[in-house]
Amino acid sequence: MLDFSFTPEQERLRQMLRAFALRELLPHYTRWDRERAYPKEQVKKICRLLWTDDPGDRLDLISAGIVAEEVARGDFNCVLMSLGPFQLREFLKEAPAALRDRWIAAVSSGESAIALALTEPEAG
Repeated sequence: MLDFSFTPEQERLRQMLRAFALRELLPHYTRWDRERAYPKEQVKKICRLLWTDDPGDRLDLISAGIVAEEVARGDFNCVLMSLGPFQLREFLKEAPAALRDRWIAAVSSGESAIALALTEPEAG
């Protein structure tokens, strides 16, 4: 029988992020929404909790899902920025060293965000 339970590290991650989200995000969510404010300082705190070592290497796909679920418990608007370094994984494999050095720290700290732009040929 397959075991679908979290690893001990994943469970620690889940508990840490749930406590953070309930303490730091959820009590302020409606005010931020009403004021149309983005909680950049809280996102920076999340990034500091998550990205203390090599960005993108620490999280497997299950752990990334845990991050998304637990951060969203407090404020779903913070999820994408919290996963920024995870999104850097392909960039880290292919980018020249100068670009990696420039962007890894900025994204890992929450100062900068990953953006994705797509176009569709022959679409309006």
